[in-house]
Amino acid sequence: MEISELVADLDKVTAEKDAAVNELRARKASLENQAAELVAQLQQPRTAELQARADSAEAGVRLPEAEARAETLQKAHDALLQRIVPQVPGRD
Repeated sequence: MEISELVADLDKVTAEKDAAVNELRARKASLENQAAELVAQLQQPRTAELQARADSAEAGVRLPEAEARAETLQKAHDALLQRIVPQVPGRD
């Protein structure tokens, strides 16, 4: 083979290699983007779960407080009603 043929073959192989490398880089970038999207999608439910747990814990703290407040208000309401509406014996 002549040197010019070898150079031509080398140029052809180099061009094919460069094209393959560029294609692989593009595929790699695409796969990295897909992976990043999947990670983001997986984190959303986890974030929602953590928020739901925090909300549930807060509600667990607030519920007894609200029940105690409601009971206190009911007692105050009943006491005010007793002061306003006189009790008549034999009347229910």
